[in-house]
Amino acid sequence: MILLAVVLGWISAVVVNGLADNLLREEAWSLRSGWIPRCQYCDSPRKFLDWSAVISTLFFSGRCRRCSAPRPLRDLLTEAFLWLGFPLILTTGRADIHALLTGGMILSAGILFSIIDFEHRAVIGEAVLFVSLALLLDGLTYGVDYPIRMLIGGLTGFAVFLLLFLLGKALAFLFGIGHDIEPLGFGDVILAAFIGIITGWPAILLAIFVSIFLGGFAGLGMALILAVRRSPLKNATMAYGPYLLTAGLLIFFFGTPFLGGILNILSAF
Repeated sequence: MILLAVVLGWISAVVVNGLADNLLREEAWSLRSGWIPRCQYCDSPRKFLDWSAVISTLFFSGRCRRCSAPRPLRDLLTEAFLWLGFPLILTTGRADIHALLTGGMILSAGILFSIIDFEHRAVIGEAVLFVSLALLLDGLTYGVDYPIRMLIGGLTGFAVFLLLFLLGKALAFLFGIGHDIEPLGFGDVILAAFIGIITGWPAILLAIFVSIFLGGFAGLGMALILAVRRSPLKNATMAYGPYLLTAGLLIFFFGTPFLGGILNILSAF
């Protein structure tokens, strides 16, 4: 089972890197080639032996065969993370093929959506909807109550972040931040609904709390860095989606132990 998890992690990493390279290109996305990794410099599809970033770097030049550009660190990190992440899924709950496939899809989607949001400040609603529907259908295998909790969680996440989105709009208007900068984008509202679906009700509430903590900690770090560099904070932007997705993945895979750890930390104060 471990070997199968490693192989599935490798395949998933190739697909995730390929989709991250192709989904936001101007050309229409193609099922035939839309998952093949591309060079971020010359935009050419990578050769078969270069699909794997780790194998390409270890046994070949690790550079694009057309323009000789180096492989981005993102490709290597994504592949290494999924190679390790898929086997670790087997240690977080049921160690069967169904749990591996479901957990692998959630982990891969979370990483893909984080990459796209971090690199492009964008959320592809169609992709989020596709994965959400697939998870809801998968949830039916556990009975009717399970997808109902998923739907309630999704609606809760959507409602809470829609409220925060509208509040951010109002504050931006009052303080004259400008129309080009949003404290919270509508894409984050979509991702919050997705997180609610994978965590369900009432775990979505914990996921929201953890995401706010992670985002606030990252925002504080960014503010300190900008202060040291003496850069204007007014024009700074931060992708919130990766922190929201990280919180959702933590709750999904380590829900009860993670909650216990948070409660222990809070009780110390």
